[in-house]
Formats: sequence, C-alpha cells, structure tokens
Amino acid sequence: MDIAPIILAGSEIRLEPLTLAHEEALVAAATDGELWNTDVTIIPKPAGMKDYIQAALDGQVRRL
Repeated sequence: MDIAPIILAGSEIRLEPLTLAHEEALVAAATDGELWNTDVTIIPKPAGMKDYIQAALDGQVRRL
C-alpha cells in the first residue's frame, strides 16, 4: 500500500504534513509566552524547534 501525504483544506483551516518549512511559524506561535513550560502538551523552546520537527519527521519515516 502506498501512503502519500495529503493536504486537507477548508474555508477557514488548512492541515498539511509537517515540514522544516514550518519552523519559523511554529517558533512565532510558541513565543507568545512560555508555552514550553506547560504540562498539557510538548512544545519545544524556540531554539529546539528545528530538532523537534526533525525528530517528528524521522519518526514518520520509521513508521512507513
């Protein structure tokens, strides 16, 4: 079975596979406070965002 990434888009939302191109926007979203200190979810510090994304992408490759 061939599993390919897809993009889901609606009138107010767009969901797409994570890539390193998202790093800048994710850092901006995470720098509105100290979200990385929350216990609810895992949000890396801005300096670690690239490594966080790369780890997620590596994990995706291992699953395929």
